[in-house]
Order: sequence, then structure tokens, then C-alpha cells
Amino acid sequence: MNKNLTQYCMYESDPIMNAIERIEKNNMRTIFVLNSSDKVVGVVSQGDILRAIINGSNLYVQANKIMTTSFAYLTSKDLNKAMKLFKTKYFSLIPILSNDFKLKDVILFTDLINILEPQEKVVKNQTKIK
Repeated sequence: MNKNLTQYCMYESDPIMNAIERIEKNNMRTIFVLNSSDKVVGVVSQGDILRAIINGSNLYVQANKIMTTSFAYLTSKDLNKAMKLFKTKYFSLIPILSNDFKLKDVILFTDLINILEPQEKVVKNQTKIK
């Protein structure tokens, strides 16, 4: 796996404290959960962690005890499909998975903003010709 992608992942046997630390570092509100074969098997969000703590779990509960196993993903870096998911699901990042569910890449919400922002600057800097 690409070293840069590890910041968005943890293993299912890791404690949720690891998820908190990674979310704090990557600032994306979500972590992908991998099994021992490095396949994505779920996600842990800030909301999942809060619910677990409210329900009496401690910070050392394994990720597989609180992860969500139903999650959206793409199989290619299709920004149009990603935009639809960001609009309807309010994700902060979307995994791009291979056919065997290994993490190939991610699309961050900020990736789309960075693509759209330059277009907006061009419009702002144009002057109307009379």
C-alpha cells in the first residue's frame, strides 16, 4: 500500500484510540479498517467513536467492534461520481478500491474544492468588454 494511504487506515484489531489519533492527524473524520490481508472491511467515523464511548466502550476496544461494514466506495478516480457521493452522503473522503477490496487511492473532499477553485478565480478576474 502507498505509504501516504496509511494515514487513512487502521487494522480491525487496533484499538479505537488509534482511530482517534489518525483522525486527528489526517483531519478527515473517518478511518478505513483493514483486515490482516489489507482488505478494507469497514470504516470508523468520529460518530462511531462517540457512540461507542457514550454506550460504555473504552478507548481500547477493537475497531472491528464499532466499525460500519456497509460503506460507499469507487473503483476508479471518477470525480463526477465522487461529487455525487460528497453531495448526498456528506463524506470527507471516499476510498478507491481494487476488485479485491484493497485500498488503491482516496478522493478527499478538498481535492474537489482545489479543482473547482481555480475555475472560480478565472471568472472573478475576467473583465466585461463593452
